[in-house]
Parts: sequence; structure tokens; C-alpha cells
Amino acid sequence: MSETPPQESTQSSDNPPIVVEDMTMAYGSFVVQKNLNFTIEKGDVFIIMGGSGCGKSTVMKALIGMQKPSAGKVLLQNESLWDAEEHARQQLLQRCGVVFQHGGLWSSLTLSENIELTLEEFTDLPPNDRKAVANLKLALVGLAGFDKFYPSEISGGMQRRAAVARALAVDPEILFFDEPSAGLDPISSRNLDELILELKESLGATIVVVTHELASIFTIGSNSVVLSPDTKTQIATGNPVWLRDNSDNPAVREFLNRGEKTAA
Repeated sequence: MSETPPQESTQSSDNPPIVVEDMTMAYGSFVVQKNLNFTIEKGDVFIIMGGSGCGKSTVMKALIGMQKPSAGKVLLQNESLWDAEEHARQQLLQRCGVVFQHGGLWSSLTLSENIELTLEEFTDLPPNDRKAVANLKLALVGLAGFDKFYPSEISGGMQRRAAVARALAVDPEILFFDEPSAGLDPISSRNLDELILELKESLGATIVVVTHELASIFTIGSNSVVLSPDTKTQIATGNPVWLRDNSDNPAVREFLNRGEKTAA
């Protein structure tokens, strides 16, 4: 049974950005996660977390239009993503920006060109305006002056920031991050966490993060869902710090207190 704190960390809204209803994700007869029900409120930094192999990234794929659920619904601002016609679904997804694991930048393009390519696909801006917007987005993530650099010419942390700038290209209302700290050193990971919080405050964005990194979970997370690889469903929702300190579920406590065991 899923555990929910008595008080949520954000106020409920009549039209939350994302609602997941009775969702099941499967590959053929192999069930990854089942009976998922959670709400992502406006302004959340919402963490999708759980043990290795629980299907965190697979669940995110349903939210960003990459994999259709086997059952259930994903509502984006009260519109059913997977019941919509293809054109309407793409319109809904333009409200979202995605930062994939390891960034996913085109290595043959400069940082500016990576962003301009997105603008060319989704807007009618002329080339000069696309370049100006690209430079603005790079400045927003602390990469002013790096527009002509190629991904191979900058550090892993900077590559991840450039990927964030690309995700921000069309001013999305919801930002998704898939394992944003994967492969980064602790300092770069911490800087990325700070950037995520800055974007939440400065842009008022709703942010969804798939991660298993405890430091990031407790630093940035305001709400969450905990997925179990054993029961193949959610076992808790709510503020990660509250769950760590107050959960009655042994599996939730074990997952969120891993660091203390290691330190001991």
C-alpha cells in the first residue's frame, strides 16, 4: 500500500500540471510498474525514485510521450496525453522540456546550434532571433560566451547545463530530468542541484526529476513518489525528508537512509 504524509509540501490546485491515474507500464507481459497514482503540483520539484531496476525512467517515458502506458492515464493540465490525437499530443508536449541522461547533445553542433535546432523545429523565429534566444538560454544556465564551443570542448557538468539550456529553448512549463547527476563529480552534481532550484524560483517551472542520488533528493525534492522493484508499484508519496524521518514503511526507510548505513 502506498504511504502518503498527512500534509503535502505544496498546495493543491484545481488544475495540476500532471496527474497519473491507475497507470501500468509493461513490456508485453512483463510488468514494470502497476497501479500508479500520483499528482505533480505546480511549482513542485517532484522526485521519481526507487531501488535499482524499479522502472523510474520507464515511468518518465510515459509522462514525456515516449512510451504509452499499458493501462491508465497521464493528464497534462487536465488533458489526457495518450487519448489525444497525434497532433494534439505534440501540442501538449511542447509545454515540456526534457534533459536526458548524460545530456544528449549533438556532438557535431556547437552549444548554440544545439539550441537553435530545437527553435527551428518548434518555432517560426528567423535565424538571427534563434541565435539570440540560444545565447540568452546559455546565459541563463551560466554558460554566457560558450555559444561557439562544441560539447567535447567543455566539462561534463557544463554539458549538462547546456542540455538544460536546450530544454528551456521554447519556454516549457514543465522540465524533466532523467538522472541529471549521472557520471558527474560531487561538486558538479551540487552545482546542478543549485541550478534546478534557481530555475524553479526564477521561472516558476514545475520540475520532475528521476534520480536515486540521496544528496539531490533531499536538497531539491519538495514532493515524490517511491517505486518498489519488489512489489512493482508505488509504496509512498510525499516530501522526501518527511518520508525519511517519519515513514512507517521499512522499504522506504531503508531506501532513504542508505547514506547513514554507509557512514556507519
